[in-house]
Amino acid sequence: MMKDTEKILNWYNKELEKDKVEIDKLKRDFIKGIKNVDKNQMFTNPKEVKLTLWQRLKKVLMGT
Repeated sequence: MMKDTEKILNWYNKELEKDKVEIDKLKRDFIKGIKNVDKNQMFTNPKEVKLTLWQRLKKVLMGT
C-alpha cells in the first residue's frame, strides 16, 4: 500500500514538473512574440489635417 502511494506521489510530482517546464516555455515564447510586435502596427498616429488659412483664422478667433 505504501509503495503504491509513493508511486502515485512520484508520478504527480513528475507531472507538476512537466507542467511547470511547459508553462515556462509558453511564457518565454509569449514574451518573444510581444517583443517582436511592431509598435507602429499597434498604435497608429492620426494624420495631421492641413487647415487652410481661413480655417486656422476661424479656429484661433472662435477658439474651437
